[in-house]
Amino acid sequence: MNFPRQSKGFTLVEILVGVGISVLLVGIVTLLLVQFKKSYSKGEESTIIIQEGGMFLAMLRNDMINAVMDKTLNPDQWKESIRAEPEAISFPIYRDAEGTIEPVIYAVEKNPKKSEGLSISRSQGGGSAKMLVDGHLASLTWTVGTDLLPGVGSGVRQIWLNIDLVLGGQGVPGLKGKILRVSTKLFPTRLNRQINRF
Repeated sequence: MNFPRQSKGFTLVEILVGVGISVLLVGIVTLLLVQFKKSYSKGEESTIIIQEGGMFLAMLRNDMINAVMDKTLNPDQWKESIRAEPEAISFPIYRDAEGTIEPVIYAVEKNPKKSEGLSISRSQGGGSAKMLVDGHLASLTWTVGTDLLPGVGSGVRQIWLNIDLVLGGQGVPGLKGKILRVSTKLFPTRLNRQINRF
């Protein structure tokens, strides 16, 4: 009696099916990990954009609170207390409780370390510049607004700073984080009180 011989290994078809399923599973897992990494990086980039934008506005607001009249200007030149150009704004501020006055400058510049995007730096009293927005600036417009409201005597003079700011994910090539748009007015109350004393 002849019994059929049983093989103890896998057939070529079984091996090919097993390899195909394994490659498919590895491909799906790899694709999911790549998508997760992109989402995580985009979220991280958005967080950095929000933090830098908040730090820039907080420091500028604090400096505007401490802004004072430039002692070299005549009282009738009050509109020049804040100097705004497309790439920089400057104005004097109180440095300390003793009343020391120093100029502060916010400058927009191309960051040599990043391929796209602009940066915003702040320097005070001729010291070294501190980077506030590092390569995430898409656009920034700042203009000085003034008004002479009718009132007793010569009227009430008012000066403020208009800011239109767009921050975006330019820091990492191929990755665009959340776009942050800000449009606001900052009023230097101490400076406005000073210019109305004259």
